Amino acid sequence: MKRERTAAYKTIISNAKRERASEIFANAEGHTKPPKLKLSFNKVCVPDAAVKFKNRTDLYLIETSINKKELGDRISQWIMVSAEARKLGGQLIIMAAESIIARIRELIEAKMIRAVVVPIVDER
Repeated sequence: MKRERTAAYKTIISNAKRERASEIFANAEGHTKPPKLKLSFNKVCVPDAAVKFKNRTDLYLIETSINKKELGDRISQWIMVSAEARKLGGQLIIMAAESIIARIRELIEAKMIRAVVVPIVDER
């Protein structure tokens, strides 16, 4: 799992640099942590990364595993973070482990959540 998260952060950061992002926030070594998002009166979420461009900010969540116990909370988080990304003119990008990507895509579609789901690629 840690290796997948590291690979996801590398991808996010390299893509952001290539696309000339104005700011990159990431829960990765050497980067400023993303700002907290207040999702409701008692819920706060910190995305795994936030990439700011001139006219938009894309928010990233990294998913390496998912279980039934967390599923409801996870879906709520995706809905709220997606809405917040839209407010910022951007999009929610979920980077998912290969083993769960099909399930996440299925859930995103069924719940009509506006998000892009991409696989985590470990380029060792």
